[in-house]
Amino acid sequence: MHLDQIFPWLLRISWQASVLVLIILAVQWVFQKQLGARWRYTLWFLLIVRLMLPILPASPVSIFNLGRTRQSPTTAVPTTVFQTHTVAAPTPAPTPLPQEHFVPPQPPTAQPVHSEPVLLQTRLAQISPVHRSTDPTGTIVSSLPAKSPWFSHWNAGQLIAFVWLAGLLLLTARIVVQNSRFLRRLAAAAPVTDAQILSVFHSCREQMGIKSEVRLVESASVKSPALHGLLRKTLLLPPGMIRQFTEAESRHIFLHELAHIKRNDMAMLALVTICKTVHWFNPLIWLAFRRMSEDRELACDELALSYAGNRQSGPYGETILKLLEVCARPAMMPALIGILGEKQQMRRRILMIANFGQRRRGSLPAIVLICVVALATLTNAQTSGLAPETAVSNAVPTSGNPEFDKIQAEYQSAMAVYEQDQEIAREHRQRVAAAIFHLGEAYRQQGQSEKANEQFQRILDEFPDIAEFSSKSQQYLLSLPNPPPGFLFSIPNVLYPGGVAVDSAGNIYVSDTHRDRIVKFTSQGEPLTHWGHPGDDDGCFNYPQGLAIDSSDHLYVADVMNNRVQKFAADGTFLKEWGELGSETGQFNRPYNIAVDNSNNVYVVDSENNRIQEFTSDGVYIRAFGPGRLRSPQGVAVDSSGNVYVGNRPFGRVEEFLPDGTAQQGFDWAGAHDVAVDATGNIYLANADRSCVQEFTPAGTLLTQWGCQGTAPGQFQFIARIAVDNVRGRVLVTDAQNNRVQVFGYK
Repeated sequence: MHLDQIFPWLLRISWQASVLVLIILAVQWVFQKQLGARWRYTLWFLLIVRLMLPILPASPVSIFNLGRTRQSPTTAVPTTVFQTHTVAAPTPAPTPLPQEHFVPPQPPTAQPVHSEPVLLQTRLAQISPVHRSTDPTGTIVSSLPAKSPWFSHWNAGQLIAFVWLAGLLLLTARIVVQNSRFLRRLAAAAPVTDAQILSVFHSCREQMGIKSEVRLVESASVKSPALHGLLRKTLLLPPGMIRQFTEAESRHIFLHELAHIKRNDMAMLALVTICKTVHWFNPLIWLAFRRMSEDRELACDELALSYAGNRQSGPYGETILKLLEVCARPAMMPALIGILGEKQQMRRRILMIANFGQRRRGSLPAIVLICVVALATLTNAQTSGLAPETAVSNAVPTSGNPEFDKIQAEYQSAMAVYEQDQEIAREHRQRVAAAIFHLGEAYRQQGQSEKANEQFQRILDEFPDIAEFSSKSQQYLLSLPNPPPGFLFSIPNVLYPGGVAVDSAGNIYVSDTHRDRIVKFTSQGEPLTHWGHPGDDDGCFNYPQGLAIDSSDHLYVADVMNNRVQKFAADGTFLKEWGELGSETGQFNRPYNIAVDNSNNVYVVDSENNRIQEFTSDGVYIRAFGPGRLRSPQGVAVDSSGNVYVGNRPFGRVEEFLPDGTAQQGFDWAGAHDVAVDATGNIYLANADRSCVQEFTPAGTLLTQWGCQGTAPGQFQFIARIAVDNVRGRVLVTDAQNNRVQVFGYK
């Protein structure tokens, strides 16, 4: 499970726990006269259970049924995946580019040879920083450093998850350091040797039935009595403090601290520390544990008073008050439980002590109340048995075939649990994948191929890690007719190609991003020329990415880290540049991509300003698209009618705008990184999440897809950009982390 998958799952647990906190506080307030201290404290155990359990059973009485919404059904898509022999990763080429460094293109008739299937991946590794150096002749012997920040390809969810992880690690480190220092100071603690004090202490231990060893020591590290140690219990006393108390008062202090041991409060404190650290971002959880610690002290007072004997509540309270006068409240420590607390808490304790024994509270009502709260809050919303509009969307009617109905019933049973909580244990994922696969097999045997394909595709999309069923599903889908566009050839030895474009003669232009230059090839991938080097002068680049060609074969380059657009003639002659860092009209913040329409207007992806800016071919500003609708867009394309399509990957959408900038419906599709449009209006999507290319109608209907993660022809490692050569019927894909451009035929 990836970090950006763990954090949403953790958020769900945290908000459900927050609901539970509010319910516990409400129950304590409503039943404050009926609930004794130990039952108020026991209620908080439910919160620990909710935070520690990764999944919960579904129940019709769950309070989370109130917020249940229907999940959208999985969209079925046809798929075909290239799988060929593995090829070695290319090595950087020197400057200039002699032709012998490029692999001759394969003939257009070459087809990929299918071998055993591979699993579709849902996440791609991001590009790592690399470095460059040159030998005395100027030959590049290693790659250039990446000019974009290390987090430039992260989406918002990944950044938030990283912040959570950083907070978790910092808090964990703080706890470890704090406790290590305390243990070093504790090593100098002196054991109590006073025979009278030890006699009282051992008498209290024996009375409470505590058989485990408990050390009694004096240490300057504490300012009031406190208990320390999960495995080796130690009762810490400030030096000389206990001698200021009478034997009866000392007994009260020992009974309270030993009550913590009797109730296993140190183990509970360890669980609380873990939960607070993991859910550090939720202030309601911290508030809850603060209230829990207050209730813990009240419960210990109640238990200590039950051992102190009759008519001891007054003297016990006086002992607590004397402690407040003699001692200071200890500093908060994750592995330390003290007898004193804050003033508000101490007032509650004194009031409870004063009223101890006045009301007899039965246990049965409290147990029933806790069970009711547990049933409502330690269960998840139920999928099956809901109203028709919230029932499992994939249910199928009874067929009359007993064997098929049995398969269908198992499918519905598995999905009922899976749809209410998709972050489930591997054992249940295995069951769900098996149920979907067997339903697909049943559909196939009945001749319902479309429904069968839907189930097999769901396994590839949702359960690629369950090899037993994903491999079989992929084998079946690979055997279907209507193969994808054929692989033609690769252009290797371009370091992290970030853009590709084709001119009217079929020449191919590629952003050699980590060398800060543009390379020009023939239509068959043979090198012609290159220009550019690192810098911010005219014709120099700092992380060049998207490319576009106008009707005059002028080349436009998105010069990302220089925050500008540069315009060149076909031979590399510099013509014009515009743009600077900023958020005003005509300014850019990471212009990652670029497109040109039939009127030679230029559309620039102003990524960090969350917009598309349109200019004339001379850089005169026209309008902006998408403010408020886009988030860190990467891809842009314009069809023959002037409609603009934008890959809005963080939102999982392809956005559509009319030529005047009016937003249209677009369509949802996860992984929408870059887009291109062919002469018929079909949209080609570089799907960075699935590491594949997908073709859609303008309405968003998927026609075909190809590719998977890997290094062989037809496989990809982070698809950065995509372009369409309408004249020759080709799709060009920048396979960034494999340092190559792959060319496919689609006609």
